[in-house]
Amino acid sequence: MNVPQKFGGLKLVGTLLVVWGVLIVVVSLVIGIVLLTGNFFEGYNRGINLIGWLPIVIGLLNGIPPIVFGEILRLLVDTEYNTRVAIQSAEQARHVAELAVKNSESLMKALSAKNA
Repeated sequence: MNVPQKFGGLKLVGTLLVVWGVLIVVVSLVIGIVLLTGNFFEGYNRGINLIGWLPIVIGLLNGIPPIVFGEILRLLVDTEYNTRVAIQSAEQARHVAELAVKNSESLMKALSAKNA
């Protein structure tokens, strides 16, 4: 199909949002794991260590929405593109069917003239 891509900028924004969200989640997970497993001072790991869970939770809450929004933008752009491809292929199929009908009509006329 020869359908041009539209809304490339919107798809780029969606991709950048996904990359940004993934970066936030990965960095927050690394920081949280370092805080959960590190021995920064004596007595740090005695009892329940909750300080490492804060960056993980905040990172997930701040990283997942850009990922979702970016994927929705990309989905909408791809849906629009696929709709235009489907419309173009339906128009081509209609055109081929019209040519087939014209060809069959001319063949029927030729056969009836030959038999008469």
